[in-house]
Amino acid sequence: MVEPISAQRAIGYSLYRSPALWVFLVTFTVLAIHPIPECIDCEFPRPWGRDDLAYLHVSGILDVWFVVASITAGFCSIRKYWLVPVSIVLAHLMTQPLGGVALWSLWSNEAPVIVLLGCVAGAAGLLVGASIRFLVKRFVRPTS
Repeated sequence: MVEPISAQRAIGYSLYRSPALWVFLVTFTVLAIHPIPECIDCEFPRPWGRDDLAYLHVSGILDVWFVVASITAGFCSIRKYWLVPVSIVLAHLMTQPLGGVALWSLWSNEAPVIVLLGCVAGAAGLLVGASIRFLVKRFVRPTS
């Protein structure tokens, strides 16, 4: 007779089996500590009280993380690889109110643009990673 797995062990097993879940947890934790408020079509300086110079630096780090994680997921062909860009976009959306973005603005302005750009960039990153994996398998022959 097989005993059911305890809840704590099941959560640990899920984390072990899903790199996409790790990407979400890391992204969400970092963005919760240091949220990056987006402002689409802002008509006033310093929207949501953000410092534009600091925003530019931190936004660049998030962009690099997004692209590298998506390409790596496509290259390594991890389980449910399509969840990597989706989880990063979801974590970014969930932390917008922590950065001071009003919910009405998030719903009408920022969220659609973040999702649209995230889907396009994520799909492109996964395609690049899968293409590199295909080319490496096709042209690099193992020695011996």
